[in-house]
Amino acid sequence: MDFRSTPKGPVYDYQWYRVILDEAHVIRNSHAHVHAAIMSLQTKNQMCLTGTPSKNSLSDYMSLFEFICCNQPLGAQPWDGILQKHLEIGNLKPFHMATCHLMLR
Repeated sequence: MDFRSTPKGPVYDYQWYRVILDEAHVIRNSHAHVHAAIMSLQTKNQMCLTGTPSKNSLSDYMSLFEFICCNQPLGAQPWDGILQKHLEIGNLKPFHMATCHLMLR
């Protein structure tokens, strides 16, 4: 699959009511083929299951949020402009507020 092209096949032609990604941390690299394939699915409801949401940094969460939040790319602005500044000074409250409705622990 060419990374720059849209994935093709019958799975991408269907409007899925619910897609649940098990081991969802595999989509954390937004430059990987698997990320492009998952983001190309037409979904109504999305869930991610993972025991390892973050391996290297909290920015690993962005790909999971992109999938969960309407399956749309969020871009760097919400992360860089809002959360990253707080995290750099050790203020985790905005991160917890942004994720409390999206995550169960």
